Amino acid sequence: MVIPEIARSRTAQEKVWKEEDDVRTLSHAQEIQQDKKRLGAATKRAGIMAVEVKAQAGKLEQVAKKKPVKKASMKRTVSRTVRGRKRR
Repeated sequence: MVIPEIARSRTAQEKVWKEEDDVRTLSHAQEIQQDKKRLGAATKRAGIMAVEVKAQAGKLEQVAKKKPVKKASMKRTVSRTVRGRKRR
């Protein structure tokens, strides 16, 4: 059981951590945007990644359109054998 005071302090601490992480993320983004080579490379890589994601999405879409395969009936298989041997 979590004590409400601890839960509030944990939530407050998580909020501070999230804010600090956002500051680092924005700072890093600004560094990339100011460096023409890094920005160009990132833009190029984003295009490559987009093509890969689209290809994967196409494959997933094909799988989603397929109908499930029906399993073989065990009733027929069992009736053809007697104690592991075929019937005559």
